[in-house]
Amino acid sequence: MIECSILVPFYNAVRWLPAFVRCIAKQKLADCELIFLDDASSDNSMGISKDELATYGMEARILAHGTNLGVSVARQTLLDAATGEYVIFADPDDWMDADMYKELVVAAKETGADVVWEDFFDTSRSEERFSRNAETD
Repeated sequence: MIECSILVPFYNAVRWLPAFVRCIAKQKLADCELIFLDDASSDNSMGISKDELATYGMEARILAHGTNLGVSVARQTLLDAATGEYVIFADPDDWMDADMYKELVVAAKETGADVVWEDFFDTSRSEERFSRNAETD
């Protein structure tokens, strides 16, 4: 069994996907699968995600809904497709430290927890700050 599934639903996320994929590429998890789901975006989110994944030599399953079904259905579709012992839901506007996902999995294993989480910073007021942090971290 794969240790961890990173599940990423997206809809019209072109502006965030490049920085997000850079963050995912820096994660220090060796045994994980990456699954993206395009919830019928009307922009080029699918193309950008494929291009960015290829840039970093990352493999991912990319699923797609034919019509927009909303984030709850998208997350369930991803969960149904996941094969990992642990699952992590990530959104394209997220930015994370390089060892965050590894720390979450280690914490879950060490404590036997059903749920673990990290604190967060709200960078929604400054997209420029988000892009700058994702590029330099």
